[in-house]
Amino acid sequence: YRNISKLINCNDDEISFMSNSTMAWNLAINSISLKNSENIVIFENEYTSNFLSILKLKDKYAEVRIVKLDKNGLVDLEDFKNKVDKKTKIISINHICSQNGTIMPVETIGNILKEKNPEAIYIVDGCQSAGQIPINVKKIRCDFFTSTGRKFLNGPRGTGFLYINRKIRKLVNPIFIDMNS
Repeated sequence: YRNISKLINCNDDEISFMSNSTMAWNLAINSISLKNSENIVIFENEYTSNFLSILKLKDKYAEVRIVKLDKNGLVDLEDFKNKVDKKTKIISINHICSQNGTIMPVETIGNILKEKNPEAIYIVDGCQSAGQIPINVKKIRCDFFTSTGRKFLNGPRGTGFLYINRKIRKLVNPIFIDMNS
């Protein structure tokens, strides 16, 4: 807990170990209560398993808004600003894209999001970034950060972690609990 918290700049009680990044991401998104009037914002390069999980929740939200990427594969920030509103409940982005290695401007996205809708929950998929580039979840302003242990952290298969910002703990309802939940 201490090592991961140092790696991403958080408190060690904000870390949960998981069997992989996909499990961590699914646990995060499935712990968020959605209303039929709310929307989810993702980006054109959303990781496939994340997108499939969002589609599985389709009866719980109004729409998925997909932010365009520019010709260089970066976020079209104007399109992002236009897609986020007061009914946006969740934003999900890949920190580094598995398709091409593009590093997304997660700190800029977090700042724009928290100015436009401070109540929206920001999920950053760090599967390709943890252990490869510096990560500071406080600067990113994310509520959840997920990653695997097996890639750039050189851990074995079957390892991953989930960061949960302590400020949102009362807003999440885990789909299963244990004695430490």
